[in-house]
Formats: sequence, structure tokens, C-alpha cells
Amino acid sequence: MADVIKDKAIAEVVEGRILVFRSRVDGTETWRFEQRDGLYVLCEEDALVHSAFTVHPLPESRAMLLHRRLGHCAWSVMKEILRHETAEGLYGMTAADIPDDPPYCRPCALAKIRRMPFARVNPHRATIPGRGWHVDIIVLRNLALTGEKYFLLFTDDATRMWVGYGLKRKSAASDALESFHRDVIVYWHLPTAFIKSDRGGEFTSSRFRTLLLGYGIRQFLVTPRDPAANGSAERQGQTLFGDVRAILVDSGLPPSFWLLAATFTVYIRNRIPRRRALAGPFKKTPYEEMTGIKPTFKRLHVFGCLCTYFHDPGNKLLARGRSARLVGYVDDTYYLLWDAA
Repeated sequence: MADVIKDKAIAEVVEGRILVFRSRVDGTETWRFEQRDGLYVLCEEDALVHSAFTVHPLPESRAMLLHRRLGHCAWSVMKEILRHETAEGLYGMTAADIPDDPPYCRPCALAKIRRMPFARVNPHRATIPGRGWHVDIIVLRNLALTGEKYFLLFTDDATRMWVGYGLKRKSAASDALESFHRDVIVYWHLPTAFIKSDRGGEFTSSRFRTLLLGYGIRQFLVTPRDPAANGSAERQGQTLFGDVRAILVDSGLPPSFWLLAATFTVYIRNRIPRRRALAGPFKKTPYEEMTGIKPTFKRLHVFGCLCTYFHDPGNKLLARGRSARLVGYVDDTYYLLWDAA
């Protein structure tokens, strides 16, 4: 009652044992109470369904009140309820009482707001290989054989080429940036202009920013708590570790081999054509677009496959070969083998 009486748009009129509230704007009756045993009880049969909580009773106030009573349900659903009369107690309202352009509802605006979807194709995507890179850190629950717990993935904005580094701690991202600049940007003479990442502490540290400033690379930080804003890096990370899980299952090796499997996957994926290649869908691989060299599959083998390598024991009577498992490649020259012995 206190909220109703305080409403400046409502006038209180006493008619005998009946207490009536009318609008001061147009005199419309909003609420009617009858005195019973010293208490005023709402007369539902006589009351018109108007919102007693709006400053100015508008024509759509009845619809707004129904909207609030139904828990702020969709206006289209309210229209269907009235059209098919799926419930009683509608106080004579019809579907025509629901405006085609629903009035503004502040609780709905605050409670139901959503992020706008991002465009599937970035209109500002780089067209020069190596010009821009997306960076993200993937956290793993299992430690790698050498103690790494994180994987830092660089994704080229133009070719979708990958470069990855295993990290024992997030703060080592600055060391990985130095290696990336030396082994990729300088080695391939890339015109890198920007790096895009989230606002993790490893990317906003003073050392990381100082390195970028010294390299002449601009840093773009995405909106806080919005992974979709850095969608290119997030999606590439999903693809990468989907392949990692598959080859670990196929090889039968334990999860501690995840870093070797991730490095192996990066090597392979850079030599597989992408749908959004600069030359056209699946026409060129990221490796060829970046280096101008067409890759070869002649020396590729299954991850974790058994192999034999030469090992000189220093004794002419002992075996010169040892069994091992293939776990990666070193550039395009050497195989990386794991000998459990």
C-alpha cells in the first residue's frame, strides 16, 4: 500500500466502505478496495488491470502489468496466450492489447542483455603473411615430461600458421616472445605489425610490453572477460588440442606426452591447407604462404610409431640398433625419438 499511496500519479478517493485509486492524468480507476473487518481488501472483480507502479498510466500499462505478473515473459508469448485464451483471469484483455512495438522494460533490459555476436569473417583480416598474430595460452592439468604446464600458441592472422611454445609458468611468456621474434619474425623477415591477446597478466606485464615496444610491434588487448573477442586464438587452440587428444589415444602414450603431441600437431597443421587460405579455399598451405616453399609428405610418419635408430655401443659384438618411438620432427631435417630404455 505504501508504494501505491506514494505514487504521485494516483489519487486516493474514499467512497463509503470502498477505497478507490484513480489516475490523476485521466481519472481511470486503477485499484478498488473494500473495507472488511477493519481491513481494506482488494476487489478483484471491480478493479481494472492497470499498473499501479508506473508514474504515468499509459495505454499499454495493462499489458505491462501482465508482463510483470508472468515473470517478464516474452511479449510474443503473451500475445499467443491472449489469442488462444490458454488461461483464465485475463480481465477481458485480448491479443490486440499487446502492442506490436513492446514498451521498454527496464528489468528485462538489465537482466536479459546479451553480447552481440561477432562476425564469422573478420573484414579487417590481414592480407600479408606474418603481419599480425593472435596469441593465447592454453592451460593443461597434466605436466609434460619436462615439467611444462602451459602452451603458448601464436596464430598468424593471414595464413593461420601456428607457432607454439611449452611453458612451465605463465610469466615465461616473455621468454617465448623473445624466441618467437628471433626464430620466426627475424628468421623469415616478416613485417609483423601487431599482436592481439587477452588481458592476462602474462601479456600485460611490463617486460612483455617493453619487448613489444622494442620490436616495434603494436599490442591489441581484447575486451575483458570476453573470449569471443579473441576468437581466432581460442578456436585454433580448440582445434590443436582436439588433434592432440586424438593422436595420444591412437599412440597409446600417456597424457604427459601432450607437449610432444602438440608440437607434432603444429608441424603437421602448418602443412595442411586451410579453408581460409589467402590463395583460396584449400589451395595453399600456411607453410607455403609464409615461406613460398611447398611442403612434402614423404618423410611423415604416425605419431608414436615404433622405429629403429642407429646407436654405436662401442663394441663390435653388441647390437647397433635400438628401438624407439617417433614423437616429432626437428625442422625438416631430423626426427625426434623417444627411447624408454
